[in-house]
Amino acid sequence: MDFNIEQALGPVGESLKAAFHDLFSVWLAIQVAEIGIAAAIAATVAGVAQRRIKLVDLTMGWPAPLRLFARLLLEHIGTPVFILAVAIIHAGMLSVTWPSRSYLLGVAESLATAWFVIAMLAGLIRSPLPVSVSRAATAPTIVTCSPSRIQTVPRPITTRQ
Repeated sequence: MDFNIEQALGPVGESLKAAFHDLFSVWLAIQVAEIGIAAAIAATVAGVAQRRIKLVDLTMGWPAPLRLFARLLLEHIGTPVFILAVAIIHAGMLSVTWPSRSYLLGVAESLATAWFVIAMLAGLIRSPLPVSVSRAATAPTIVTCSPSRIQTVPRPITTRQ
């Protein structure tokens, strides 16, 4: 009786072989490197823009919602630069190779676009709560096993000299 592992695995083996091939493909490494290059470009442009653009001088006299939008845009300026860089790289990849070899770039572009839109909309929404919710100082409480025996500990007496 001759046992063959390839026959035993069947379609699962073929799927694993295809996943292994895709995971260690040169095209995946190329796309990851291109995404890294786009991120480096975006970080550089964002750093330069945030250092050089004086938003207070630029938006003097603008209505408050436009000033808020400009501030948010400057805070997140790296994301649209990243989206633009990835879109250019993706278009170049689509023109020279199969679409399946640049799929990761399209996914990165879509996720970055969604992230930017959500960040901008979330920044424009005003919350009635303060930025950080903190509890006021309350008296310390001692809790025992029975709920009827909750006691408040008196504050220590402090004297000022």
